[in-house]
Formats: sequence, structure tokens, C-alpha cells
Amino acid sequence: MLRELISWLGILSSSNDCIKDLLRKFKIFDLLEQLVDRDGYYDHFTQIILNSFSFEIDSPSRRMMKRWVNVSSQMFTKSLFEYVRLLHRSGLHDFYKWCLPFLTNHTSIQDRQISASAFDVIEESCYDELSLNALLEQMDTKIIQNLQR
Repeated sequence: MLRELISWLGILSSSNDCIKDLLRKFKIFDLLEQLVDRDGYYDHFTQIILNSFSFEIDSPSRRMMKRWVNVSSQMFTKSLFEYVRLLHRSGLHDFYKWCLPFLTNHTSIQDRQISASAFDVIEESCYDELSLNALLEQMDTKIIQNLQR
């Protein structure tokens, strides 16, 4: 039954009106953001949320993903990055404005596996010259210095 509820919430997350009128009013995103922990206890629910919610529009879904990546288990963080890879492959209209900064912020963290996962997605998404230029335009010198380490 919870799966169905999450699926319906995911459908509602694709409309700005539904987000404003329902999901924000009942603080659904605030409740869902609290499901993630480093132990991965709720990873099975968060996987369903990740696959059900819409990240195509600038919405609280994106904010939720950004918060989750900082407090989630290693396995779920890798799943988040793989989902970002799918967003790139699907041709997300603002991928280079939203997802690349999101990924580059996680390339210099202590956990080498997560850092490598972020690099892997960046490598695929910046394969051509145009996308590589988009990455370089967004990167500040601090990130470049961290990448050189």
C-alpha cells in the first residue's frame, strides 16, 4: 500500500500546481526528506521515491535529492548518481545547469567510491566538446583545485 501512495505522490510531483497546492501544504517533502539515514534502513522506500518522483522541473524534489545525497548510505548515494546519469541520457533540459554542479560538489569528498561514481557520471555526460565547455564554465577554482588532487 505504501508503494502505491509513493507512486501517486510521484505523479503529483510532476505538476507545479500539485506541488504548490498539495505536497507543500501537507509538508510531504519535509516528511520524505527525513527517511534517509547513513545506515540505509529506509533505502528500499527511498529507491521507490527516487524512481517515482519527477526531477524534470525545478521543484522540491530536486531539493530533496540534494539533501539526501549528503545524509544517505553509500549504496543509495551511488543509486542517486546513477539516476542522474539516466536524467542525462533522457535529455533533461537543464542538466548542465543543475546536475553538473550537483555532481562536481561530490567529486572531492573523502569516500573514494562515491567520488568515483560522481566522476563516472561526469565523464559520460561531458563526452562532447559542448558539454565539456558547459562544465568548465560552471566550475570555480576551488572545485578545480580539488579535482587536481
